[in-house]
Amino acid sequence: MDIDEPSSMAMNHTNEHQQTGMILFFAVTILSATFVAVCSARQYFEKCCARVHPCCSKIFCQEDQEIHDAEQYPEDRYLAETLQRRFDEEERDRERLAKRKERRMWYEYYIKPWTMVSEKRSKRTWSNATLK
Repeated sequence: MDIDEPSSMAMNHTNEHQQTGMILFFAVTILSATFVAVCSARQYFEKCCARVHPCCSKIFCQEDQEIHDAEQYPEDRYLAETLQRRFDEEERDRERLAKRKERRMWYEYYIKPWTMVSEKRSKRTWSNATLK
């Protein structure tokens, strides 16, 4: 009997592994079948519901959103480039006006005082003032 006990324990242990393997196989099979059923049902409802209600396609069809995004991208890019060009032109205008203002200030400060007539004197008045 001592000899039979280890072999029956080994057999019992093997049966437990087989049962565990079978349960695991069964669970994975059920999950796979559920996944396939859900995917099939989703595709069916996408086609069926989109025919009846166009708003349903928004719920079920994310591909439509991706296609819409792909169509919207060039328009958004064009708008962004246009705005950037306009901003650059305005910035150049501001810089140009600032430089013009700086040149005018420089001209008025350094050049204009020498060309301005501050007082009109005759030669006699000047010569008389120097002779006295």
